[in-house]
Amino acid sequence: GVAEETSRYARALRLAARLPERERLAVTAVVLERTINPAAVAVAESLSLKYPGEPESYEPLAEAHFSRGQWAEARNAIERAIAIDSATEPVDRQACHLCEDLNHLSAIYFWWDSLAAAERTAERYKRLRPWNHYPYHILVMTAALSGNVAATHANLRKFFEVHPGNVGEEYFASRFLLAGAYDSVEKRVQSM
Repeated sequence: GVAEETSRYARALRLAARLPERERLAVTAVVLERTINPAAVAVAESLSLKYPGEPESYEPLAEAHFSRGQWAEARNAIERAIAIDSATEPVDRQACHLCEDLNHLSAIYFWWDSLAAAERTAERYKRLRPWNHYPYHILVMTAALSGNVAATHANLRKFFEVHPGNVGEEYFASRFLLAGAYDSVEKRVQSM
């Protein structure tokens, strides 16, 4: 329950005090953000100022601003991580930190209610990591949320081409529902 979770966070903060400075700041920023503590932004800012060349130092700052609805600040922080990762991360790297950064940026734009910016992020993402399926998910969402049924269908087809393995009927049905394509929802639900 809540008491158990609070206890775990308090323990994490106690243990973080023993870590080297960079890790201590990173753990503290994450724990404070998850507990909605206003000090999260200050700690995350300290991390980014002390370690400006590391993309991981901007992610907690972006998250701290994101959880407070400070969209421009969240975008600026994650853009710093993107700049560093896109300059230093090999394209064929298995663990794609740049992909995670771009996913985060798209989430910021969705919450900021900027579908056009989310769509631009997807196009940028496709240029930077053409093999990744997530840009197509972003395009599916922007099309569906704007009610563009034809674009939703087209982007779902492309998403499935790039990522056929784990895409179930529920994914298609829920996106068609967002787009208002109720006849497509009905067809998908009947085949489940």
